[in-house]
Amino acid sequence: EGAQPTHQLPASDHPQYVVVSTAPQQQQHDPPADEPIATETNSDDVPPDPPSEPTDTDPPPLLGSTTRTGRAIKPSSKMRESMEQREHNIVAYQVEYEVLDPALYTEEDTHADLDDPIAYLFKATADPDTMYHHEAMREPDAHKFRESMVKEVNDHTQRDHWAIMLKKDLPDGEIILPAVWSMKRKRRIATQEPYKWKSRLNLGGHKMIPGKHYDETYAPALSWPIIRLFLILSLLHGWKTRQLDFILAYPQAPVVRPTFMELPKGINFPGLDRNKHCLRVKRNINGGKDAGRTWYLYLKKGLLEIGFQQSRVDECVFYRGTTILLIYTDDCILLDRNEAGINKAIKDLQSKFSVQDEGNLEDYLGVLIRRQDDGSIHLSQPHLIDSILKDLGLIDSDGKPKKDVKEKDMPALTTKLIGPDPDGPEFDYDWSYRSAIGRLNFLEKCTRLDISYVTHQCARFTANPKRSHGAAVKHLARYLLSTRDKGMVLRPDDTKSLECFVDADFLGNWDKRIASNDPDTARSRTGYIITYGGTPIHWASKLQTQFALSTAESEFLALSTAT
Repeated sequence: EGAQPTHQLPASDHPQYVVVSTAPQQQQHDPPADEPIATETNSDDVPPDPPSEPTDTDPPPLLGSTTRTGRAIKPSSKMRESMEQREHNIVAYQVEYEVLDPALYTEEDTHADLDDPIAYLFKATADPDTMYHHEAMREPDAHKFRESMVKEVNDHTQRDHWAIMLKKDLPDGEIILPAVWSMKRKRRIATQEPYKWKSRLNLGGHKMIPGKHYDETYAPALSWPIIRLFLILSLLHGWKTRQLDFILAYPQAPVVRPTFMELPKGINFPGLDRNKHCLRVKRNINGGKDAGRTWYLYLKKGLLEIGFQQSRVDECVFYRGTTILLIYTDDCILLDRNEAGINKAIKDLQSKFSVQDEGNLEDYLGVLIRRQDDGSIHLSQPHLIDSILKDLGLIDSDGKPKKDVKEKDMPALTTKLIGPDPDGPEFDYDWSYRSAIGRLNFLEKCTRLDISYVTHQCARFTANPKRSHGAAVKHLARYLLSTRDKGMVLRPDDTKSLECFVDADFLGNWDKRIASNDPDTARSRTGYIITYGGTPIHWASKLQTQFALSTAESEFLALSTAT
């Protein structure tokens, strides 16, 4: 229900759009002859030429032209839209999309994404391959991003994810959400060679209103301990593995509530006016506050319909007979004792979803997975380590260490604790401490348990780091430089089962100089490793939540935490 689109093409009639790299000429595109068009009997009701963007020469509002101080009054976008809608009656129809030339961008366009937390968080990774829209258009391979932009719009259009409508036809009380581009250049982990240019069109979820556009937002995510456990089981039992990817995963689910979105910037819509037209979203576009939850519930329902059952232990693990399916949003791992079971599961999945078979498990969630000749599995993250080293200025752009950089054989100094430094000099390095800690934490949780203690200690001071904390991070980075090709080896022993190793340091962080101002210095630390088949699957190094008064008490607290 809700507002109906002015016009919509059948799926088979959607044209294949052509990319242009120069400023497009504004010309009128006639609709196909066999295509019905909503028209009025008035001969004046023909689609006008696309109006140009508002300029400073636009007429001022009807009521007064200046303020009391003499400043010229300019019409707001809402007022301009209202005035134009009274003057014209636009008829919308399907058109070909073209990529705007970067020279045509306005200052507002180039900074539009800065207001959007989705695009900001996407960019906040400090990854040079992650860009805003206007930044991608200035790259040497901008033509690749232009092609991916058109492909993204084509994919949404051909799959009937939206419909064009007039803004004046919006139901009362509805708002139009912005459209936000997220640009990503993907590289192969092993060779760092670019292989995919991704332009993702997101719904501006930062403008969504709780209770109106969404209610619950929680969606479960697969954890690395579960992934490692099933990889170990696959080695012990000789299971086959396969990697799957859901194509345009979120939009495969229908939208839960009526949603409207602006025409995406950077795309030219001849015959349409972004001040008068918008998109009625039919499917679950990325970026919505509840987009992840909507997709998960839709996926879960489809899996249950084809015979899969959900694990009572982990919401992202499903099984059917001897087939096991691990789901991390839209990236999946299939396991079975034989290839026939995997192929049958893929065929059934493709009957319900748009799924791509990506072959043997090699690159998963940024982790390089390699099977060794001795039957073991090696997990590593060389690309992530290199990105950390580049940001900290330890290697050149070609990946070679700089001349004055010395490697370290330990992740931290053994003679000095990493603790609060209230009187120390302020952090003055030219790199982001918070960004470095975020990536170190992801590295530690995935493949490098040897840096758990140092990473956690440094992370405690993210809010107000000192120069000494920055030096500790650089020391850790020099250790990663000497072990950049190292990772985690999964070589399970079938004579061992589930084991837990726990330890605690009683008052290991004690510093009497600051004890009166920082009681956390009296906390003990817990460290544990849980293994299956003698291979680590989960580990942690963290401060205890209670104050231990003896060595025995700290050990009991650690044992309680680990089990």
